[in-house]
Amino acid sequence: MSSTYSVGKKAAAMAGPDGTIYYALCEQIYESNVFPRTPRWSVHYFGTAEACMDRIISIAMDCDGGMLKEEGGDTTPSAYIKHWREALASPTELSGEWAEASFGRGIYGLGEGSRPQIEAVLAAHGHPGPDGDKVRIGFRHQPALMQAVIDAGAWAWCFLQPEQCSATPAPWAAYKPPLSDGLVPDVTIWSIADRPGLEPEHWIERDGQFRKSGWSYSTVGRLIDMFARRSEREKPGSAEATIRKIRKAMKAARPMSADTSVRIERAKAGDRWDLEKFDQLAAKLSVGAPETVTTTVGAIQRAEAVWEFTSLPDAMVTFSGLPQTPSPAEQPSLPLAA
Repeated sequence: MSSTYSVGKKAAAMAGPDGTIYYALCEQIYESNVFPRTPRWSVHYFGTAEACMDRIISIAMDCDGGMLKEEGGDTTPSAYIKHWREALASPTELSGEWAEASFGRGIYGLGEGSRPQIEAVLAAHGHPGPDGDKVRIGFRHQPALMQAVIDAGAWAWCFLQPEQCSATPAPWAAYKPPLSDGLVPDVTIWSIADRPGLEPEHWIERDGQFRKSGWSYSTVGRLIDMFARRSEREKPGSAEATIRKIRKAMKAARPMSADTSVRIERAKAGDRWDLEKFDQLAAKLSVGAPETVTTTVGAIQRAEAVWEFTSLPDAMVTFSGLPQTPSPAEQPSLPLAA
């Protein structure tokens, strides 16, 4: 598996016409499977501080699975977020007034698939639209448009160059909200192991609904997406505290008992793959070719059919007979760590 290494981070700032501060996030990265491993700078995002933090947290979800590393190797979502906070707290000035990009193939062109969305955003902001394949934006005068175009699917590096992240300090744009307590993830995490010693599969239960979330690292990522991003939006400076609470919830994951009832409905399959996995599961359980399979977690484990079962989409599966868990208000909250 290849990994992206993030070995440098810079934030460059500018003030819009209404005084709102926007930042270009410039990151120095290299890919583990590309040789020579030469780190290169590029602008990965442009937006307000709040939008930048939302993008940073969404990227940080890849840290636990090893897809995203930092200079020292393996890193954590909290460490990655912390290093970006440091960059946003000591920004430099963003230079230039105009940005231009073209529709075309490759990572340095605006994908043709995003043209309708980008053209709609341009029109909504009173922009005349592309000139042929070229899109030109006065980001100094229309920074909200620049952010909206990137949010619509354009790569920031198509418009902005790393040289525009100058070396001139911009203390007036320092973004450093105090660290604060975060949201309690109001979920219960359940697990099913194929056999002892193997990484179990997990489900996130919330409001009576179950969502399969995979192994531990992907479950943490899913919970960061669900809670840490919202926590940071509602209370800047709280993402790391929420992530600590997510890890506490993961440690409290509960194995499903062998007698937990499972109902699987063939009619709710989404595609041919789902139908194949359903039929394979039914064959392993020796239940013929029914439209609905009613079984237990233990029976699935004994039939060595956990893989087929966990390959099914959430819509096909209903659990029952699980013990109730305390409401979020009754669960002890995790103190804010230093």
